[in-house]
Amino acid sequence: ISLGLVGSEMCIRDSCYVAIGQDKCLNVIPADQFESMAEQLMGRVERGEMSMQRQRAVSSSASLVTIDKQGRVSIDDRLREYAQLTTESRVVVTGNFTTIEIWSPDRFERVRELGTSDLAGDDDL
Repeated sequence: ISLGLVGSEMCIRDSCYVAIGQDKCLNVIPADQFESMAEQLMGRVERGEMSMQRQRAVSSSASLVTIDKQGRVSIDDRLREYAQLTTESRVVVTGNFTTIEIWSPDRFERVRELGTSDLAGDDDL
């Protein structure tokens, strides 16, 4: 999967982590930011803001990947299965401020529509 311009804008160099994300996307986290993200997750568990099960799911799914010279990464089968990606399918690669997200096109469209509706607010105004 090519991270393209989104990856270069996020300053991802030679490697990054790919882990399961919310709404069945995959999160791409720059390697140098992964440790601080992990500390934040552990803090949320300690404060009771997040379950230990959720932390385990994210931490056990995280995979360190190398980015080739064309900006591509290989995604392992279990991560592909989680995000409903096939080797033949197209994907959506998009930035979400501090991470890159990889989506199946159908799922991304549904999530994007929900977010747009939420931002638009009540039609009765």
